[in-house]
Amino acid sequence: MSRIDARSKSIRELLQGRKYAIDEYQREYKWDEKNIEELLDDLHAKFSSNYEPNHERHEVEQYDGYFLGSIILSRRQGKDYIVDGQQRLTSLTLLLIYLHHLQRNSRRLTTKLARSCTNVYVRSYGSHLDSIRR
Repeated sequence: MSRIDARSKSIRELLQGRKYAIDEYQREYKWDEKNIEELLDDLHAKFSSNYEPNHERHEVEQYDGYFLGSIILSRRQGKDYIVDGQQRLTSLTLLLIYLHHLQRNSRRLTTKLARSCTNVYVRSYGSHLDSIRR
């Protein structure tokens, strides 16, 4: 007999190291810009209701959760199938991928900018940079 297990999970618990299958009868991805904007607005509103500019990262991690809605999964033949919540999970996954790339590119740009500034400084003022680093 199948077991029903209803509990709250974070997005990390739901996505980290997991793979999901989608049955053939499921509709294809249909969310459009309006749906994404609504999700982002909801996430922003929830975050903003807790946000204080002086909060450290560990304080932000304690912010209230956001109820994404029910996600129904079914395990068959060693695979986890999404029964309900495919559009939301797919949208969140795409959002996280986008944020990951944005952060990675930002780090690259910051590193590139730092290198450029260092090069300009060395060309302008010589190699006195070594004494500043110490």
